[in-house]
Amino acid sequence: MAIFLVVLVIYIFLQSWRPTIISTVAIPVSLVGDFVAMYVSGFSINFLTLFGLILAIGIVVDDVILVVENVESIMISEPELPMPHVVKKAMAEITGPIIATTLVLIAVFVPVSLMPGITGSLYQQFALTISFAVAISSINALSLSPAIAAIIIKRNGADHKKFIGFKLFDKGFDWATIQYKRVISLFIKLKWFVVIIFIVLLGYTVHLFQTIPTAFVPEEDKGVALAGYTLKPGSSIVQTEKIAEEIEQRLATIDAIEDVTTVQGYNVITGSLDPASGVSFITFKHWRERDDKTEDVNAIIRQIFKKTADISDAKVFAFNIPGIPGLGVSGGFDFRVQDLMASDIEQFQHYVNELLIAANNDPRIGSAYTTFNSSNPMYQIDFNREKINALGVNIADVFKTMQTYLGSVYINDFIKYGKVYRVFAQAKNEFRSDKSDISKLYVRNNENKMVPLSAVIAVKEIKGPQNITHYNLYRSIQINGSAAPGYSSGDAMAAMEELQKKIMPKEYGFEWSGMSLQEKISGNSTIITFAFVIIVVFMVLAAQYESWILPLMIMIPVPLVMLGALLGLQYANLPMNVFAQIGLVLLIAMSSKNAILIVEFAKELRESGKSITDSAIEAAVSRFRPILMTIFSFIFGIIPLAIATGAGAQTQKTIDVALLGGMTIATFVALFIVPVIYVLLEAMRETVVDVEQEVKMRESL
Repeated sequence: MAIFLVVLVIYIFLQSWRPTIISTVAIPVSLVGDFVAMYVSGFSINFLTLFGLILAIGIVVDDVILVVENVESIMISEPELPMPHVVKKAMAEITGPIIATTLVLIAVFVPVSLMPGITGSLYQQFALTISFAVAISSINALSLSPAIAAIIIKRNGADHKKFIGFKLFDKGFDWATIQYKRVISLFIKLKWFVVIIFIVLLGYTVHLFQTIPTAFVPEEDKGVALAGYTLKPGSSIVQTEKIAEEIEQRLATIDAIEDVTTVQGYNVITGSLDPASGVSFITFKHWRERDDKTEDVNAIIRQIFKKTADISDAKVFAFNIPGIPGLGVSGGFDFRVQDLMASDIEQFQHYVNELLIAANNDPRIGSAYTTFNSSNPMYQIDFNREKINALGVNIADVFKTMQTYLGSVYINDFIKYGKVYRVFAQAKNEFRSDKSDISKLYVRNNENKMVPLSAVIAVKEIKGPQNITHYNLYRSIQINGSAAPGYSSGDAMAAMEELQKKIMPKEYGFEWSGMSLQEKISGNSTIITFAFVIIVVFMVLAAQYESWILPLMIMIPVPLVMLGALLGLQYANLPMNVFAQIGLVLLIAMSSKNAILIVEFAKELRESGKSITDSAIEAAVSRFRPILMTIFSFIFGIIPLAIATGAGAQTQKTIDVALLGGMTIATFVALFIVPVIYVLLEAMRETVVDVEQEVKMRESL
């Protein structure tokens, strides 16, 4: 679908199948080259690489469109020139921009691929896939495409009649070009007013960066979810099985759920065996059988909470699986409260419970829960060592006797029927199910007499935690949860940090784990990477043009392009996550590419003797058609991502919304802001540089 829309846009603009075929030939050529490069590099064909290939289609076509459109333009404007000379002249004009844009795109994505950690792994294959596509695309645009253009593209005869739709399109486009020239001339006259508006919009962009919700990766609907439940402390596995059956029956009434598999006696959050806990693995119906809005994973989880809210004998919590397998057990946030001073465990839980109450009342947090409980019934055995010594009992024999009868002890292995079996000694269940059974055990003393264990030990009932987890060596309690509808994981994490500092004393700290930890880490590294990318692009352009001012003409408007991406994310209620950041990186490259086209032509016109204003206007008007064509082809190529459904749809929508919003603003920036910036900076540059002298020095070299 994406390729069909791209071809349709190219055909409408060029109005001929021959140049359209040349443009679309670049797609399979570059993709084949991409697969070869990926194979050599050891990359696998996965979601990220295929995602990169989809976006690379638009970039690949742009270079070839530039060649074909320029050939068509010169062919029409100079009808007496033979086609081989038309192609040579066209390539002489655009070879510089193609090389410059290729270097810029590679300079954007290669540094991104060097990011460390999990964030770098997400960027790496995506970024290098596009880098391969860009490199192969530039080779194709400089070699294969002009050769095919010289052979295939033919002039229309004198009796050629255009389709009525194309005639209307040409008239409309000619009118739009005239109006565009008037508007850009007005913008240049009001350049200082444009600068003020530009600065205001930049300020608004900074404001959006600071206020837009953040996340690490999107919460995807993977067709499954988990529902954990915990009973009252000390509940038996028999009671857990009854609750599990009741939960299964209630889940069966939800239309979107297809299968439920339950495991009793397992705490899925802590990964420990617990007879008072269980987990249900829930499989949804196929995506095409569910409504995207009312039966997505979040809506189903809310239904699970609603269906199980009145179960008084158990606490049920449902959650999505993490966006990246292996990073934690559940989606949402993973908050670890730490006991820095090893205080009383009941006091520790008291403060955690207060934190949970405040978190569940915070509008930014949808739910927060913990499976930790310090009130599990258990027995404490005290040994009377003085009496043990007085009765001549070896204390090691006391421990071994209790281990053998109440627990188990390994004896040996034996082989039977070709298999190895292990032998353990253990008392039967009915002889070790009550604390009174301990009084029936005896231990032999050094006089070969049997001494009852009840004579040397004391058993008392206490309450305590089933298990105590540690995080960074500190005793910790794990809190899991998710953001409320309309809020991002970044909002929920900020709320948890605020509440923890407000409610808990200073002897308690906190850390993030799993996906939440990666989200915190990726925040700082992304800012550094973006800054590094902009510096690298600036240095590449400075080397290309041998100037410090010309790269500024290209780079200054770039931040404004991000305004479109941020507005798109805000309108679609999507957070700024890793994939949205990938879209921003791509926008840096694409907006720089369009700016290069105008600045490069304006530079050549200025050096030919035209005034600064005339150079800017003529360059903008001459590039009006190819810029619109490349932008529209790119936008139509990524539209299918916006309507994606099924697994991975949220990720595709996130990056697509960022790109659509950014490319929409990029159209305005390239066509209206770049010429104004060129006029301002070129006038400043020529206060210290003589253009004619600069040209003579270059020609002398």
